[in-house]
Amino acid sequence: MESSLELVTRVLSGDVSAEKILIKENANYLSAVIFRARVFGADVEDLAQETFLRAFRDLATLRDRAKFRTWLTGIARHLIADYWEKRKREGMRGELDDTIPDPTIRVDAWMIQEDLRRQLLTAVESLPPQQRRVVSRRLNHHWTFNEIAESLGISLNAAKQSYYKGLNKLLGLLS
Repeated sequence: MESSLELVTRVLSGDVSAEKILIKENANYLSAVIFRARVFGADVEDLAQETFLRAFRDLATLRDRAKFRTWLTGIARHLIADYWEKRKREGMRGELDDTIPDPTIRVDAWMIQEDLRRQLLTAVESLPPQQRRVVSRRLNHHWTFNEIAESLGISLNAAKQSYYKGLNKLLGLLS
């Protein structure tokens, strides 16, 4: 396995395969960082994709090539802050956006996005049934805990506990 230093150097010299390796090695980590910032659903994929696009666009500005992941995290955190600021300005609850993808974005970035989506779906499916139902309703449909508790016939506390236990398991699986 090559170091970040070697891979970044190869990317800067035009090696597309090194770029794909860097994405593959950092995709789960990056999704977990974004997920921990309480960003869910398609928005996780969108922010991860935008993070990678900006990272590779500005890669020549990376001072310490061995610290690619740290630099990538910084880019993601700035994008997350922008995301929440935009949400605040728009007064949105974080509903999923199922618009048609921008055709100017590179095909390999969409392949990474689909891979991240599959990984998240697989991780959610591996949760115990009640946690899976609670997490799905909360992340995919933005239901309140009261709505979840009522729909599943469980207490409000049980809904919250199932959600947070499920999130912790997801974070462990995606890290």
